[in-house]
Amino acid sequence: MIQRIIALLKKEFIFIWNNKQSRIMIIVPPLIQLVIFGYGVTMEVRNIELGV
Repeated sequence: MIQRIIALLKKEFIFIWNNKQSRIMIIVPPLIQLVIFGYGVTMEVRNIELGV
């Protein structure tokens, strides 16, 4: 069972890597998300009222 899954993963990886359009669709969106979330997420706390 594991050998079949590994063989399928190898086949799909080879297919995706040989197709230029698929390769771009696998690599570019995560890079764009990394840049956007890097600027969007800050650990700075502003305008918080403290209540005890």
